[in-house]
Amino acid sequence: MNWPTVPLKRLASIRTSNVDKKTVDDDPAVRLCNYTDVYYRDSINPSQDFMRATASPDQVTTFRLKTDDVIITKDSETADDIGVPTYVEASAPNLVCGYHLALIRPLQKAISGRFLFWAMASSLIRSQLEVAATGITRFGLRADAIGSATLALPPLPTQRAIADFLDAETARIDALIAKKRRMIELLDERDRRMIDECFAPRSGETLVRLARFANIQTGITLHEGRALEGEVVTLPYLRVANVQPGWLDLSEVKSVTIPKHMASRSTLRAGDVLMTEGGDRDKLGRGTVWRGEIPDCLHQNHVFAVRPDPLSLNSDYLGHLTRTSHARAYFEVTGSQSTNLASTSASKVADFAIPALSTDEQRARVDRYGRFTVRNKRISTALTKQVDLLAEHRQVLITAAVTGEIEVPGAGTS
Repeated sequence: MNWPTVPLKRLASIRTSNVDKKTVDDDPAVRLCNYTDVYYRDSINPSQDFMRATASPDQVTTFRLKTDDVIITKDSETADDIGVPTYVEASAPNLVCGYHLALIRPLQKAISGRFLFWAMASSLIRSQLEVAATGITRFGLRADAIGSATLALPPLPTQRAIADFLDAETARIDALIAKKRRMIELLDERDRRMIDECFAPRSGETLVRLARFANIQTGITLHEGRALEGEVVTLPYLRVANVQPGWLDLSEVKSVTIPKHMASRSTLRAGDVLMTEGGDRDKLGRGTVWRGEIPDCLHQNHVFAVRPDPLSLNSDYLGHLTRTSHARAYFEVTGSQSTNLASTSASKVADFAIPALSTDEQRARVDRYGRFTVRNKRISTALTKQVDLLAEHRQVLITAAVTGEIEVPGAGTS
């Protein structure tokens, strides 16, 4: 399509908001549309829940949302999160655009707000805004940089037809994505049920303390600024952040310099089951098997290394056992909790009750779960790939439609 390319500042007014989350006495009460409201929603309407705050009368006048407005994120920790748009479906007298956002109000005779939303969502505009963002640890956009972004401008009837087309097509794609994500969730639920079926204690099984078959090793205590005497070594060590529920995050492993004689006390061995002393509730008590991924790696004192006796307790069996509802119930009851954080202790880990099974039976249960996992992961991986491809197709479709690269039903040939 032979459409003119026009800078955004000729098609809309652009204002970057200065309305923060503070409440000031005597200022008008407002509902504040915040960064997350925009980032996670394609549209905004007054029926949704918004934060309660206040704004000055001038701010209310300047940043009150109106039907057909488009809001974008103007600040972010990463440049690729800059310029995420949402569309305002309906106005309300007390609904105001908040901080870290830019309010774009289309000139009605020049551009449709719905078409503008889809244009702002396209790779064409997003890439321009990403390049225009400035910053090092945090990125931001000025109003003039937003206004300098250019877009292809079809006639108004064509804009409306394109918006109708994208509304319908993206809704269809989003429904497919939601369905596949739900299937992935069901596979995760199936995995949790299988974990219980294979590893949770069964009726009639004898339970014993974990300490009967394993040692619970505490890690190194860091003393920043303390003078070190004698021969020292610098070694990697694991923190709570590295030990996730059922997996390890080794993307950032720190190092520590300690006296050489202390290193052996906290050096991990392949087969250790790592458990965190505290952190998110979902992490507490969930073991992760260390397989020697990093040589001579230590662990911090907030990470326990449970070292099973290989003649009595299989590491993989114990790791899976800590993910059962049996383990969850134990650590929730015995752990100290506040808000979303929780903590346990070496003595409570030692008291955790486990079935007294033969190592042959333990391995048989591990093997059974392993065969299930292979099938489950294969299906989950395929579904995840389909979701990624659908999301990519969605983005390509938006960009092609707003730039005239594809013919849209009812859009004509202008």
